[in-house]
Amino acid sequence: MRTPSTPGNSDNPGNAGNPGNPKLAADIALPSGLTAALHPGQMRRGRGADAIDDVTPAFVLTVRSDEDVVRVVDEARRAELAIVPAGGATKLGIGNIARALDLRVSLGGMASIIEHSPQDMVVTAQAGVSLARLNLALGKHGQRICIDQAADDRSTIGGIVACNATESFAYGYGTPRDLVLGMSVVDGKARLLNPGGKVVKNVSGYDLVRMFTGSYGTLGIITSVTLRTHPIPLAERALAIDCNDIVELETLRAALFASHLPLACLDFELARESGGWRAIVKIEGTAGEVDYQHECIEQIAPTRCHVFERAVPVRVAGRSNVVLRVSSKPSAVVATARAIADTIGDATEMPALAGRLGDGIMRVRIQEEDPRRALNFVRRMSEAAKQAEASVVIERAPSEIKRIIDVWGERPAGFALMRRLKDAFDPQGILSPGRFVGAL
Repeated sequence: MRTPSTPGNSDNPGNAGNPGNPKLAADIALPSGLTAALHPGQMRRGRGADAIDDVTPAFVLTVRSDEDVVRVVDEARRAELAIVPAGGATKLGIGNIARALDLRVSLGGMASIIEHSPQDMVVTAQAGVSLARLNLALGKHGQRICIDQAADDRSTIGGIVACNATESFAYGYGTPRDLVLGMSVVDGKARLLNPGGKVVKNVSGYDLVRMFTGSYGTLGIITSVTLRTHPIPLAERALAIDCNDIVELETLRAALFASHLPLACLDFELARESGGWRAIVKIEGTAGEVDYQHECIEQIAPTRCHVFERAVPVRVAGRSNVVLRVSSKPSAVVATARAIADTIGDATEMPALAGRLGDGIMRVRIQEEDPRRALNFVRRMSEAAKQAEASVVIERAPSEIKRIIDVWGERPAGFALMRRLKDAFDPQGILSPGRFVGAL
């Protein structure tokens, strides 16, 4: 594969190198095999709005079938062209700057619900179906996908699975990796693979399914997914529990864990209006089950529990151009949040901090236009997390920062295995080159 220019390593964002595509769009021609196989309406030159981390793709291709994806990957492999797949583009900010970006491949043309078996509680959908549309269709049968996304009208099933992305529902229902039963995926060798199955008890290819889930498009392009569904609850309620300090939040977390209540969600936030801590719980089930769980929670926190005005538990919202995902052990999540909050200190504009008490995932968001100040903030947060034995992934940041540091942080202990998997499924490195852990 051709070698693009390399990122700079200066601490000065203004002097960083340019990791963008070294060839301009006008310099690259599509392989004849693609122009013959795809309809003219499926191909166009890249524009500024198509850029990923300020790198504009030479072409944008919209695929409509598995066969289209196989042909695109095969021709790109032969011509040594780099591909970044995209669905609703809600997660494209996650990852390092690509070493090269020739083709942005849109799965938006693959938006059909292939099969739904209500009795088996399983659904298969093409990768370009949005979460909102899929849940609307499933709702007619009293079912849903227990994954929540802020932009569910734009977040596609393929992108959600590729990023293993969910929010509050992770506590009660797990991550997409726990809900995916099977998939179709085209790897970097242009092979159409079908790991997994279409029923809950079929575990064939389970490890392969888990491997592609959360690989961020670096091992293959997911074209369809089979997911487990859940019934829509008859009743639901969100409760907010205000805590006087971080110690109370930890006491509450431990008490809720010890209660063994089947909570759907268990979140926390640093309340911006008061500067205090708040736990947010979502309970679901029959009306009687919801009432019972509510009573149990009020016994744990009798004076501070009230029905929350939001139907869905907390998500860190608001305008921000820097987003950090901090991961700790569930038992250490509150201590990690305290370390992060202490590092924030008395900032003039308080960053947003919220997360999940169940699995130790939290996010910190700020809006900072000055790249130097933003970089300083990122480094301070990363050091605080490291001291708390947590890890940090930069989910969103200006390209000036991405040119300096690896957004995934330190390479994990299993990086050598990740490298072997990349070599096995994408030996030429044409799929999202450089965007994943360790610049894979």
